[in-house]
Amino acid sequence: MSNISEQAAYRQPENLQGILLVSLGLLSTMAVVLLAPAVPAMMEAFAGVHGAQQLVVFSLTCPALCVALLSPFAGMIIDRIGRRKLLIGSLIAYPVFGTAPLYLSNLTDIIISRLGVGVAETVLMSASITMLGDFFTDLEREKFLAMNTGIASLSATAFFAIGGALASHNWRMPYAVYALAVVFLLAVLAFTWEPERHHSRRELDEAVMAAGPFPFFRLLAICVVTIAGGIVFMLPQIEIGVISAAHGFKSPATAGMIGAIGSVAMPVGAFTFNQLRKRNVKVQSLVVLAFVLGGAGLITMAAMSTLPLLTLGMIIHEFGCGFMLTGLMTWVLGLLTYEYRGKGTGAYFSSFFIAQPISGFLFGVVQRALGGSPLTAFYAFGGSAILVAVLLAIIQGMVSADRSKAVNTI
Repeated sequence: MSNISEQAAYRQPENLQGILLVSLGLLSTMAVVLLAPAVPAMMEAFAGVHGAQQLVVFSLTCPALCVALLSPFAGMIIDRIGRRKLLIGSLIAYPVFGTAPLYLSNLTDIIISRLGVGVAETVLMSASITMLGDFFTDLEREKFLAMNTGIASLSATAFFAIGGALASHNWRMPYAVYALAVVFLLAVLAFTWEPERHHSRRELDEAVMAAGPFPFFRLLAICVVTIAGGIVFMLPQIEIGVISAAHGFKSPATAGMIGAIGSVAMPVGAFTFNQLRKRNVKVQSLVVLAFVLGGAGLITMAAMSTLPLLTLGMIIHEFGCGFMLTGLMTWVLGLLTYEYRGKGTGAYFSSFFIAQPISGFLFGVVQRALGGSPLTAFYAFGGSAILVAVLLAIIQGMVSADRSKAVNTI
């Protein structure tokens, strides 16, 4: 029986496993986007509750807060217990907590259920991407990471439309879509396996020792870059209405159209990243390019007052973010061995999601410091993104020079 188990553990993963694991990102995407159209009706339903407006918004965003705070711990547990077990557990918890607002009548209870969604989402995202890193290597892994970025971007538009259609009937209806997790649970049970099994705690400890010391400072550097990249990525998502209004386009529909058109460029950027990697362009160089494109997009959005050029700025920005998201995740997964990959994935997600509240807070601070103009703030953030690109390029050049010097010395 153990021989059969060991053979199963080392089965060769194929496209089916890769597509399934990246498709799990749909559940994360819908956590906020699907419910956003229901916010006004939900606020109206709980109008009698003190602070209802803030509480309803918090119910939407608290899963992302859970991911930001809990992902490092989830990564450590995943490295100890195993990827698939926790992935299955999260897919059981996800529909239970996700569909709870269908019948809960108390706003506090709904927020508690949303925190449950956040915990499940934290484990789900960390475990699925860690498994992807275990199953696949090099260009094959990067192909699926690019696919992950594309799926997340395109599905956001679809979920927004679905959420709007369901919310028009009743604000509770979008929560029913969380039952979709059951389909993914059955697929994970049928088509995946634990990437690698350690039969005892001692064997796991020995494997960690053999892997060498945990590259803490290298991972910390990537996490800092990820926070910066997350801020650049999130800024137009949060402030698209503000920047559009500053140019005289005050209709929410116009802002939504700019965002929708721009979001199509993100999977194109992810695909282009994958093609450049096939030509042996370094991941770090593509991350530098991502910051240049992201910064150029923000500056274009600030500078151009016509609708076509404002939209062009959004397209440039989102194209660069296709590089950004794929590149940073590729960088993290390529840095770590199996024994530490869960920790690295958890650290990445924590860094990326903590950038969401930081982005909104920083924008307000910078805008006030620069006289209150959102256009000036966009210039500042765009210039800062390009400055980060320059610093990364300089550091990359110094590291390459040191490695060449070390090789020549040997």
